[in-house]
Amino acid sequence: ELIRRLQPSKSSEERRKDVTEYVKRLIHSYSECYVFPFGSLPLKTYLPDGDIDLTAFSLHQHRSDLWAKDLCSILENEERRDGAQFTVKEVQCIHAEVQIVKCLVEDIIVDISFNQLGGLCTLCFLEEVDQLIGKNHLFKRSIILVKAWCYYESRILGAHHGLISTYALET
Repeated sequence: ELIRRLQPSKSSEERRKDVTEYVKRLIHSYSECYVFPFGSLPLKTYLPDGDIDLTAFSLHQHRSDLWAKDLCSILENEERRDGAQFTVKEVQCIHAEVQIVKCLVEDIIVDISFNQLGGLCTLCFLEEVDQLIGKNHLFKRSIILVKAWCYYESRILGAHHGLISTYALET
């Protein structure tokens, strides 16, 4: 019963798919690139409060700091646009070793990075481990339970609050 309440539902998957496709279209309006989800969304180990992680790979060379600034502008314009398909809010450009554009789309946190292969490699690795273990996705269900305990009970999960990140927990 607990795992059923925590694991992604069909409606949650559809909502996140719609938000992901919407953000992909916005990114494509700026640059010809490939955009891939990674992390807990495609792994299907996200919690109800979980974010969407995307990484974009450009067909042309861009400096990531310029790309992040331009993408922030596009999202800010969408935030102000009347009649936008989804509500975009709280657009931020995080200047760190890896530039990240962060925003809320339909009250779901979306993190967008540029040319970051590591998250996709980790996704592939975790999928392989899940397939190897089998037993009706025992590995993924275990990740969900550990994440839920860390987030809701022990309060040690949540990188945005200076705590351990889901990525660190899963790897």
